[in-house]
Amino acid sequence: VIHVDIGNWDRNMDFVERFGAPVGKGIPTFAVAEADGEERFVTTARELAAARHGTNAELTDWLAGVTRAGVMDTVAKKID
Repeated sequence: VIHVDIGNWDRNMDFVERFGAPVGKGIPTFAVAEADGEERFVTTARELAAARHGTNAELTDWLAGVTRAGVMDTVAKKID
C-alpha cells in the first residue's frame, strides 16, 4: 500500500499518469499493480470520490464488491 500525495495537483503527477491519470475523475483513487508496475486494477469512475465521508466498513464493502465481481481475481491468485 502506497499513499501518493498529489498536493494541489502539483506533486507526483508523473506517478499518477502511469495509471492513466485516474485522479482526474475523483480523489481518492485506488490502484493495484504488480511489483514491476504492471497495472491490474484502477478506479476509473469516481468510485471512491465520497470516501472521505465514508466509514471503514463502507470501504471494506466496496473492496468486497470489487472482489466478488471478479475484477481482482488475478491479483488475489498472484498473492496466494
